[in-house]
Amino acid sequence: MTSQPASEFHQPERYFEALGRVMHALALIGVLDEMTALRWWSADQTWKIEWRTGPDPHQVAAMLWQAAADLQHPASRALRGMTSLDRSNGSPHYAYLQVLDVPVMLRALDPAASDTGLAAASV
Repeated sequence: MTSQPASEFHQPERYFEALGRVMHALALIGVLDEMTALRWWSADQTWKIEWRTGPDPHQVAAMLWQAAADLQHPASRALRGMTSLDRSNGSPHYAYLQVLDVPVMLRALDPAASDTGLAAASV
């Protein structure tokens, strides 16, 4: 991996692969059905994945990190390129990941702990 983040202009294959890996992992950990008005776009060489209501982004990021570490988890293979989790941003609405050296921001506009156990997830 390079020290420079991938961008859709300079390394489009890796950039779009990172989005695909995260979206696939979100499906495999079972949170996509809980997110309403899900959308994604790129800005500032970062993928922004946003939902209106649903799970807290820090809980989702923690679940992704745990799945990446558990080689038996179905999402582990999709998250093989996950290299960091930023818990220091201080906002309850944002969480940041690095996947294949591509920054990914998870954002919930109105986060709410769900009844499916997401509130128990922690890093």
